[in-house]
Amino acid sequence: MYCGNCGNKLNEGDLFCDHCGNAVGSNSGSSVSVNGQVINQPKKKKNIGLIVAIASPLIFFTLVLGVFIFIFIMLFSSLNGVDSEEFVQLSGDEIPTIYQVIGYKSICDYDSSNVGDELKMMYVYCNGELTNYDYEKYINYLIIEEDFVDITTFDGTELTKESNDDNMYLTIDIDKQIGTIVYTKKKLTGGNI
Repeated sequence: MYCGNCGNKLNEGDLFCDHCGNAVGSNSGSSVSVNGQVINQPKKKKNIGLIVAIASPLIFFTLVLGVFIFIFIMLFSSLNGVDSEEFVQLSGDEIPTIYQVIGYKSICDYDSSNVGDELKMMYVYCNGELTNYDYEKYINYLIIEEDFVDITTFDGTELTKESNDDNMYLTIDIDKQIGTIVYTKKKLTGGNI
């Protein structure tokens, strides 16, 4: 019999190889007969650690990439179509959007809320999408064509007019600095606009 590790000839009853110290029977693979003698060939070791070391980062990278793609698709689909809507709908009132007056401009964020008697829609345009000329053209259109009244404030432009619903009014707050336009429908708290 021969050592499965180094191939050294072993004596009958040896528990360890005299040459390499390998335990007899360990690492023994298949047996081969050469000239009538049986020789144990060492078993080929599979390097599973190397496979795991290579595959783990690839699997991790694929999972992370998949999560980012999913998040991007969800964000894109939530904004899909908002930047090409012609009117903002505020329960019975519709106000022309930037798209209706100026044309397509990219929206980076959109939000709506309904708290009590107040309905609010917020559009956040991407950095640099709207120029001062775009804002002025939109504001003038709302004043001339839609009968809004300009109540300019220190922070930005606020336009207002009575709603189609009794005891309600509409406001449009335009903040040129951060590219935000907020459309609100509120209940009149007293007096006329």
